[in-house]
Amino acid sequence: MAKKPRHRKSQSEPGVDLTVEVQLTAEWPEFVTNMVKVGIHGFLTAFGLLESAGEAVSALTEAAGAIRIDSPPGERAWQLFALSFAWAFDELRATDQVDGEKIEIAIRSALEAAKSAVKEGGQIMPYSFLQRPTTLPLYQKTRDKFTEHRVAFRAGVEESSRALAARFDAAFNRAVFELWSHRVELFQPIATALNAPGFVASSFDLQWAAYRRRLIHDFEVRPVFGQEKTKISLGQLYIPLRAVWYEQEPPNERGSALVVPKARERKPRILRLDDHLDSWVRTAAPSDQIKLIGGGPGSGKSTTIRAFARRLADVVDLRPLLIPLAHINIDLDLRDAVNSLFVERTQGTFRDLPLSRHAVEDGPPLVLLFDGLDELAKPGEAANDLTRLFISKLVRLEQFRLA
Repeated sequence: MAKKPRHRKSQSEPGVDLTVEVQLTAEWPEFVTNMVKVGIHGFLTAFGLLESAGEAVSALTEAAGAIRIDSPPGERAWQLFALSFAWAFDELRATDQVDGEKIEIAIRSALEAAKSAVKEGGQIMPYSFLQRPTTLPLYQKTRDKFTEHRVAFRAGVEESSRALAARFDAAFNRAVFELWSHRVELFQPIATALNAPGFVASSFDLQWAAYRRRLIHDFEVRPVFGQEKTKISLGQLYIPLRAVWYEQEPPNERGSALVVPKARERKPRILRLDDHLDSWVRTAAPSDQIKLIGGGPGSGKSTTIRAFARRLADVVDLRPLLIPLAHINIDLDLRDAVNSLFVERTQGTFRDLPLSRHAVEDGPPLVLLFDGLDELAKPGEAANDLTRLFISKLVRLEQFRLA
């Protein structure tokens, strides 16, 4: 019969003492061995997965299949940490210059130091772990030791320990929430052990939490095209843009329709686009619910939208949804097309419809970020007609929200 986890108080926050069910001396050697394999060969090889496992998150959830369904909460918590940390490390390790001997020495050294630090402070899973996985002391100690040895797995990449630690956090957070949302039956007992019966692992809120972590990970951790070996992310390269808009003339003397000014008469206004978007999403009037960003190919529209989505992912009272228009079926009703994309056509975090009436009426306000209107056009199709079609569907979606 499994022992019930003991509760203890640390100096910072109460939590569950995992040492009852997880002996550091027994579990740590296997963790070290797997981390060395990850460092040299990658996550797939370390956990005995096929190279064709597909997307990285698919490999992560597949690896969780080895966790026994009858294992006690403390053991599951350990496995959740071990899998998530190994996956996060694999997401960040540069593979262009892997020196097997050097990286093994660095990993063993980092983990030995982390083990000593953890043993001194105890193995506590704080209550806040359910909302903020990076509060786990075991994770923090291990992450910090790895960042000290970053030259072994991030050779040639200039970044501070603080910046690397933040990227580690983004990857670890996503791993934990992806595992939790996809393998409900495995990790729900952890919530019970932490006396959090209201935290339902299959809830819609958890799906949104996992999606938020995905937005952050994709911007801060996922390598940009051409940097798959060096693991340089969009967040490391991003430069905020300035934008220009033209002020309309006021109504004419008779109070009729606005006079369309000539190009030379319009007054240009320069603004910082990120600041403008952040302000707009908080203060927009009901008549200003749609914001369009224009610019030529390569001007930075998509990058700006992805950066905006990443910032909104940290705003708990808003729900951002980044929608690549090139991947939706524009012939469908727009709401149905978006729901289909996130539930049926992608390996995403949603099992419930993100634009269901329940989500629209009961949850925090939605911020829909449509990217790539110019990529929707089919050969021979007039761009203006396509734009009008999309706008008409967007208006109907707005009417659904207000109905």
